[in-house]
Amino acid sequence: MAAVKEYRNDIALRKVGKNVPAFATQHAARGSNYALLSLFLDITGTLASIIVAAALIATSLPLSVAALTMIVWGATFLGLSVYDVKDLSISDELKRVAQAIALALMILMGVLYALDIVVTRDTLVLHTLLNITVLTGWRAILYMVMQRTLSQQAALPRRVLLIGSGEEARHAAEVLRRAAGQHINIVGLLDDKRSGKLGDIPVWGNLEADVFALVNQHNIDQVVVAMPGAHYNRHTALLDQLMMLSVSVYVVPDRMNLSLYNPRVSHIGELPLVKLLTSPMTIYERMAKRSFDIVASLAAIIAFSPFMLLVALAIRLEGKGPILFKQNRIGEGGRPFRMFKFRSMVPDADKLLDTMLERDENGNVKNYKDANDPRVTRVGRIIRKTSLDELPQFFNVLFGDMSLVGPRPELPKLVAEYQPWQRQRFSVPQGITGWWQVNGRSDKPCHLNTDEDLHYIDNYSFLLDIKILLKTIPAVLNGKGAF
Repeated sequence: MAAVKEYRNDIALRKVGKNVPAFATQHAARGSNYALLSLFLDITGTLASIIVAAALIATSLPLSVAALTMIVWGATFLGLSVYDVKDLSISDELKRVAQAIALALMILMGVLYALDIVVTRDTLVLHTLLNITVLTGWRAILYMVMQRTLSQQAALPRRVLLIGSGEEARHAAEVLRRAAGQHINIVGLLDDKRSGKLGDIPVWGNLEADVFALVNQHNIDQVVVAMPGAHYNRHTALLDQLMMLSVSVYVVPDRMNLSLYNPRVSHIGELPLVKLLTSPMTIYERMAKRSFDIVASLAAIIAFSPFMLLVALAIRLEGKGPILFKQNRIGEGGRPFRMFKFRSMVPDADKLLDTMLERDENGNVKNYKDANDPRVTRVGRIIRKTSLDELPQFFNVLFGDMSLVGPRPELPKLVAEYQPWQRQRFSVPQGITGWWQVNGRSDKPCHLNTDEDLHYIDNYSFLLDIKILLKTIPAVLNGKGAF
């Protein structure tokens, strides 16, 4: 999702007589630029306000105070998702900024007290007043400038894949182009009832085509599905493929049951659209998460390197077999990768997996972890109980295959048996620890784990990641649910 508010793009569209909130959003790169600009201006404005406040009060300002102020302000604004401004009005954004400043001030005062650093009350009060003025002021000014200029600028077109059937596809393409104009670019069509082209829109195939591959191959931003209700089964099959992708999905409604997908209704001209799926994380949230992952995983690798050496030695002394266990897992977007762990089982343990699967009365996988798993070695029981076997996954995080926090990456064999709703867990980076690990860990069966994963996805924030990391520490020390 773009980090720039949709209302900023709507301004231009309303002035030219269009009502296209979803398709007016600018290219994702622009959202990232706005978030980076906001962070830079906020940090710069915060530094300036504390320096000016100290100068006006005629008191000295230690360098450590200036540095702490910038760190606390930056962390607080990130934690409160100040830069996730989608769907916010300018007044709501300014209110969120003021709330973040108030919280940051309280945190800064607590840190200064803990470190026994003295800063006069007058300096902090004046800094706060200046900070509110600067940080809300530049946003208000930018908003007014954009009101005047956006109507003269053509928003970068969104790359749209249209999936339709016969007349419905033709009608949808016609209305989209008439209503959205240059704001969208219908780059391809999937249609059972025609081949070649629909006007100048190339037909890439029929409804049996690999939508997952096409979206990735052609950098699709949004998907519009326009099929009659008689094709309900095909609707759901398409949505199952799209659940794992960070694209927005819209459906021209026709009596299909959309309750599973939390729909939001909008219009382009006279064409009603139902927004079903969207990326749960903004571009800036992804940037913040990835930056934190790189720094934290590198620090963890350095800090835990003595433990990793000891574990490697213990595995080698116990017997033959590789020290590291490398296994194919499914990551974000359904992409496979090799996950690293210290080997805690006998060699070729994967071949015995089918004998360990526990299924319910419908044949669905219920659980595949057993506290008395006969495949686990003596050293393996110790490192699994203490979670030391997971330490090599910090390298997966550093390489970008995983995140510190997120749903656990699953085995391809188990993913193949997933119910459609479970595939939503792949819409975010997969993690070493997650919401279900700190709320029961391996004690819960697979389908309940997915419930916890979806709770994490629906409520994602950087603060939630920090909360989960903090809760992971006692969970690991207690060893509950780890085997």
